[in-house]
Amino acid sequence: MRWWMSWSRRTRAGARVAALAAAAVWLAPLGGAAQEPLEKRYERAIEAFNSAKMEDACELLQQIEKEKPGYRETRTYLNPACKEAERARGMEKQLFDEGVQLFNQGNYDDAQQKFKQAQGIPLKTPRYRDQVNKYLADIDARLGEDKLFGEAVKLFNDGNDTEARSRFNQIVRGGGAKAAEARTYLQRIEERREESAFSEGVRLLQGGDYSGARSRFQEVVGLNGKRKAEAERYLGQLEQGEREQRAFNEGVRAFEGKRYADAQASFRQVAGMNGARKAEAERYLNRIETAVQEEAAFKEGVQKFARNDFDGARADFQKVINLKGSLANDARLYLTRIDAQGKDPREVARQFVADAQAAMTRKDYRAAVEKLSAATALDPNNRDARRLLTESQQLAEEAPLRGGLQAYFEGKYDEAERQLSDYLNSNGKKQALAYFFRGATRSARYFLSGEKDPQQKQRAQEDFRTVHKDNRRFRPPEKYVSPKILALYTEVAPAEAR
Repeated sequence: MRWWMSWSRRTRAGARVAALAAAAVWLAPLGGAAQEPLEKRYERAIEAFNSAKMEDACELLQQIEKEKPGYRETRTYLNPACKEAERARGMEKQLFDEGVQLFNQGNYDDAQQKFKQAQGIPLKTPRYRDQVNKYLADIDARLGEDKLFGEAVKLFNDGNDTEARSRFNQIVRGGGAKAAEARTYLQRIEERREESAFSEGVRLLQGGDYSGARSRFQEVVGLNGKRKAEAERYLGQLEQGEREQRAFNEGVRAFEGKRYADAQASFRQVAGMNGARKAEAERYLNRIETAVQEEAAFKEGVQKFARNDFDGARADFQKVINLKGSLANDARLYLTRIDAQGKDPREVARQFVADAQAAMTRKDYRAAVEKLSAATALDPNNRDARRLLTESQQLAEEAPLRGGLQAYFEGKYDEAERQLSDYLNSNGKKQALAYFFRGATRSARYFLSGEKDPQQKQRAQEDFRTVHKDNRRFRPPEKYVSPKILALYTEVAPAEAR
């Protein structure tokens, strides 16, 4: 009896711990137990009891008690074994129910712990084992999904849409609890891609990069999102803008080649489009009208001069001068020749040389060229006239370039562009430098507009491209232009010229 008291105390204090901690080692099937000697079965029952295998102990002891009531200490072990077996089955159910509740609440870590505890109870025929195993497998999958989802969200927040998309797609394919949220994020990625492409398209369009803008807007249309209609409208504007630009460029080429009829047709087409180039096209149309009038008046003046109709010629040449076109200097030369009529040509030539020297002193090289050209025409043998003409022509040729550069550095961009264009039209020797600073002038206007005048940017880039057509060895004077202008220049300059 002392043994029973001692065992009872040990059982009350430690039976539960022993039952949960013991390894699940099952006894062989009891189908042949009735054939075993009673003593042998009793020993196995006591061994099962001491190993905390209470279900086996209870079953064996019940058989022994039924077969031979009161055998040895069967009754001493029977009740504790059966009660502990029942308690273990109840514990399995309790842990299972708690695990299910935690699982349904989304508390997968705690649910996993409960199910593993239920799984560890040493029962011969655990009632919930299959369900526990399924829940544990589901939890493993969900915890893996949660980890993957967390990684995907972080990548999304970091702006790494490519990697985020890959992970969200993996979650969707898995069809787990996070699949719906993953689809939402995938939609947000597409929306963000659409917005990014649309904004980039607008920026490129404003910057005059029509090809890049077209690519971005076509991408937006292909995404078939909320920006599709706007992108299609921009594509329509792009097409019209490109047609306008082509017609404008054709007009400029025709104008510079003095094919005024062709230029007039192109600029009228541009003006009729009512686009961004309309005002410039109208200015060119006015210049064409002036040029046509100038050519006609000059031709008429030359014909009258040849017929010795000096009064009529003077009137025509004065009209040419008043139009302030490209033939104004030639018209002035004819006027000096008219003024010299009836006088000693050599004497008049000497006076013109003196006038030219005075003009050169005050740096009025154009006036000097006019006087000296007239002097050489009146007296081809006047050496001073020929020498000074060469010198003044060189200085006059450089004058628009110097004036244009000075105006640029003073921030007088309209004057700078006019003077630099005059220099380029006169085919000065430093074409690359003039094109570069005219491009810099147009770039400055573009940046002063807040980068909202794409025409200035496009015209600047055209000048920068021309620099390298004329002089591939040209190096920009980096100390005299802003970093922004240099950056715009490098966008179109060949790598070896930067």
